[in-house]
Amino acid sequence: MRMSSKFVGASLAALGALSLCTFSGTAMAGSITQPGEIVGYSWAPLPQGLYFADTGSYGNDRGAGYNAELGVNIPVIVWSTPWDFLGGHVEAYAAVPSVALGLPGAGYVSAIYNPALLVGEAWNLGNGFSISDFVGGYAPVNNALNQDNWTFNERLGVTYSMNGFTLTGHVVYGITGNSMSNSFTNPVSGFNEYGQHVMPDYVNLDLTAVKAFGKYSLGVVGFGSWDVSGAASTLLTGRQSQFAVGAMGGYDFGPVILQSYLTRDVLSQGYYEGGVPGAAKIYETRFWVRVIVPLWNPPAPPAPVLAKY
Repeated sequence: MRMSSKFVGASLAALGALSLCTFSGTAMAGSITQPGEIVGYSWAPLPQGLYFADTGSYGNDRGAGYNAELGVNIPVIVWSTPWDFLGGHVEAYAAVPSVALGLPGAGYVSAIYNPALLVGEAWNLGNGFSISDFVGGYAPVNNALNQDNWTFNERLGVTYSMNGFTLTGHVVYGITGNSMSNSFTNPVSGFNEYGQHVMPDYVNLDLTAVKAFGKYSLGVVGFGSWDVSGAASTLLTGRQSQFAVGAMGGYDFGPVILQSYLTRDVLSQGYYEGGVPGAAKIYETRFWVRVIVPLWNPPAPPAPVLAKY
């Protein structure tokens, strides 16, 4: 089955997570959902079936507070169910991401990251417009990256697709719970007894504008993240935020779609070298690559038999 670029991101939202933290024990603030992981997707209902999407990225890590290197891999399984509800198509997503973080002079640490599960619907509104809404979250993982938290997630996406142009906007709202491993958190400092900082609630915004040229697609992307409440306000740096822009290209091989994009922060607030206010700000540069593969679709119904007289 050929998967049209109209459906490329219809429901293959990379659900992976990224803690912007160090493995020395002190987590910085930042979104659990990796900023920028969902650019390049549209939000029209996906044809019934099973799909696989994998988004990998590599760059420096603005949240570590140092000149860190960070690799992220986000494999996703998507089930576009046979069911509709309230005019929308029901879909579900599951992911088990992994990350590898390195600090100068301290080596690397890698780990399986917080698994994610979301369920929701996508609506085709007509005239090129689609909208989707998914709820769920990330499960805690007690690993070297200090992300033993439950995190609620809601994701609202809007797409306009017409005449080869696709414009998308996607908002993620996350509510992060306390660490399951460490029950006490100092209400003044925001740190627990292990020096781990409670992660903030956050809002991410991912934006995409692309144009298809036959099998090729080219466009621009942008994404931002903002700490909105919780322990982020107790950091010396205050609540953190950033916004990045970049370019995207893609190619439709038929059933397999390949995308890549390169991004660079243009705004950075609260991300400083060493986590020290007044030090040089950290601007993240990141290269991304994504592959999308349909695994199974139901066979097309047989053509009706026309009687001849």
